[in-house]
Amino acid sequence: MKKGRVAAFTDAVLAIIMTILVLELEKPSTPALSAVWELKHSFFSYTLSFFWLGSMWVNIHNEWERIEKISAKTREFDCLQFKQTSRLYTLIQIYTAETL
Repeated sequence: MKKGRVAAFTDAVLAIIMTILVLELEKPSTPALSAVWELKHSFFSYTLSFFWLGSMWVNIHNEWERIEKISAKTREFDCLQFKQTSRLYTLIQIYTAETL
């Protein structure tokens, strides 16, 4: 498999995860600042997850510059990383609900 294909797949998966993050955001009950403040845990989780995914994306692209050959272990690691990343938002929501 070519390096460009794996990099494109990585971009697509991260873009889907980021899109799901936005779709999971709760909408305020009324168009008021107090209603938005009630959802602070959800918005904080979203923000933290989005920035973490963004930094992960930048670091992955930096690593892809150094990779010369894609092996089966590289693809397996990539899939494992996506599985763990997809759980990130839920874990951050649980953590922030308990600490904020």
